[in-house]
Amino acid sequence: MNEIINFHGGHYRISLLKSIYRVRNQIEADIIRLAAGRHDEKGLRQAKYALARMANAETEKDRSAEYFNFIHALAMASENDVYPLLVNNFKPIYLTLGRWTCENMRSADFQKEGQHLLDLVNAGQAEAAVQDNVNLIRKNYQLLSGQDDLELG
Repeated sequence: MNEIINFHGGHYRISLLKSIYRVRNQIEADIIRLAAGRHDEKGLRQAKYALARMANAETEKDRSAEYFNFIHALAMASENDVYPLLVNNFKPIYLTLGRWTCENMRSADFQKEGQHLLDLVNAGQAEAAVQDNVNLIRKNYQLLSGQDDLELG
C-alpha cells in the first residue's frame, strides 16, 4: 500500500485513482450490506462517534482520520473478520484521499454525507446505503480527478 500512496509523491494517475475507487466500491458495498443486516451495536456506535469527531475536527488531516475510523467501524459492524484488516491495509489511501476531499469540499457536507450513509445502514436499508456509497465514491472521484468517467458495477 505504501508503494501506491507514495507513487509520484502521493499524486495519482487517473487510471490508478479509478482502480482505487473501484476496489473501494467492491469492498465497501459488501461491508455496508453486512453492517445493515447485522446491526452490530458496538460497531455502529463507533461509526456514529467517528462522525461526531469528524464534525468537530479542526484540520483536514483530522477529518480524514475520522472518516477512516468511520469506514473501519462499519467494517467492524459487518462482523466479517477480514474486512477490518483490509480496510486497515488501505489506511494510507483513505487518509490521503480523505484529506484531499476535505481540502476540496466543505467539511459539513462531507460529514453530512457520512451521516446519511450511517442512517441508511442503521435503518437496515442495505441497497439504498450501497447506492448512496456508490454516489459518494463517484462524487469524490469527480472532485479529485475533474472527470466524470468512473464506471462502477
